[in-house]
Amino acid sequence: MGPGAKKLLSTLQAGVVLLAVWGLLAGVGLVAGVIPLFGGNSTPGHGTDPPAPDGGAPGPDAGMAAVADGATDATVRDGASNVSVLLPATRYLACGTEADSVPPALSTVSVLGRAGPELAVGCGAVVHLFAVRREGAVGARVPVPTRVAWFSMTAAATGEDRVAAGPIAAGDVDGDGRPDLVIPFARTAADGTTRGGSLFLVRRQASDGFEPGSLLGGIAAVGVGLASFDNRPGLDVAALNRPSGQTGRPGELWVFGGGASPVRVATLRAGRSATALAIADLDRDGHADAIAVAQGDPRVDVFFGDGAGRFPRTSQVAVPGGSEITVGDLDGDEADDLVVRGEGLVLIRAAAETTFEPRPIDAPMDLTSITIIDLDRDGKRDLIGIRPEGIARLRQMAGFVFEEQPPITLAGLRPAALAIADFDGDSGLEAIVLCRAAPDAPWELVLLTDVSSPGERSVAPAPIAPAAAPLVLHVPLE
Repeated sequence: MGPGAKKLLSTLQAGVVLLAVWGLLAGVGLVAGVIPLFGGNSTPGHGTDPPAPDGGAPGPDAGMAAVADGATDATVRDGASNVSVLLPATRYLACGTEADSVPPALSTVSVLGRAGPELAVGCGAVVHLFAVRREGAVGARVPVPTRVAWFSMTAAATGEDRVAAGPIAAGDVDGDGRPDLVIPFARTAADGTTRGGSLFLVRRQASDGFEPGSLLGGIAAVGVGLASFDNRPGLDVAALNRPSGQTGRPGELWVFGGGASPVRVATLRAGRSATALAIADLDRDGHADAIAVAQGDPRVDVFFGDGAGRFPRTSQVAVPGGSEITVGDLDGDEADDLVVRGEGLVLIRAAAETTFEPRPIDAPMDLTSITIIDLDRDGKRDLIGIRPEGIARLRQMAGFVFEEQPPITLAGLRPAALAIADFDGDSGLEAIVLCRAAPDAPWELVLLTDVSSPGERSVAPAPIAPAAAPLVLHVPLE
């Protein structure tokens, strides 16, 4: 064999070895989830549809495709600033046809043991779980919400009623050291009357999967919270039940004791047309309390826990038209306060007492989906939420006086809910907005990587990344 032939053979052998190494690394990346099954410039959407619960027809998002080939425009306008910062903001379908008439429920949960929390989106009788991961080339990696699991009720369980998933909660309910999910559903008839519902416990497996959902109670749970009310292993479950029948009936707070076999241990009467539930140590005695909001009665009900699983004391705070409640340390005293949205926005401060005086907050009347967070990192907690025109930011100045900052607008989209967290674990805040382009348009998720910096901002177009992991888990709820 001549020198030229030997050189050619040596080159071919080296090429074969290099290709083999590349193939091995790609396989390891796919298995580990580092390399997505579909690249950021491949066919947009959720990737391969997951199988239906019965293994037959495609899953609930069959045929779901990305809304656009690029990012939506998001801008903040401030005439005093000429700063322009490019921020990635991509659009993904949140639901298929499961939530045409009911806005999806948006929840931030920590169940997979990642650096950042996950996002749960309730779409009718289906709940999708998204993990936000950074994808893209080195030096240009952007956070991408990637669907990793979905949980669905069977057709037999839903019947012909309209089913709406509520905000879900995550924590170690059964006491095995792994976080579980508690998923509420409410059913309504065509005339709007409540027709019961279902409250499911989904246990986390040691193999990182989920067990099929088990029924905690057949109630129309419109709010759920987890806490240790009795200081025993396993978090207890508090669920706000909207009784069946015509609207206006008193709501009920059901409490299930945590452990291997959760059972109901208390039933407490709440206001009419119950709407929201929160957990906080409002009287600062070291024991968790349950707080219920109802639109039918002009009050907030506070059920004080005694640390032994009982609620011997109650208090009522006058808040007309209560529809939403947010927990957070707004005054910086290391105790959780309450911000309640009713006919206006009011603050209920934590205090070592059993009577509370609501304090009005000067804020836009249409502010919803509120989060308490220090946006500008000045040591004072601010408020961020949504209004019809976009994301509203209220900076706390002094003495609970808030100054509205320039809004973040989403061109052509109508926001309905907002989640703020460090979803990708990079020590920065991301905002995920649930919105739609028109009343009959599909629900979307829009991700923004910065909601704290002042000045005029515009979002550059970005390719739509896949919204499905290589392996998407399906968990039936029966």
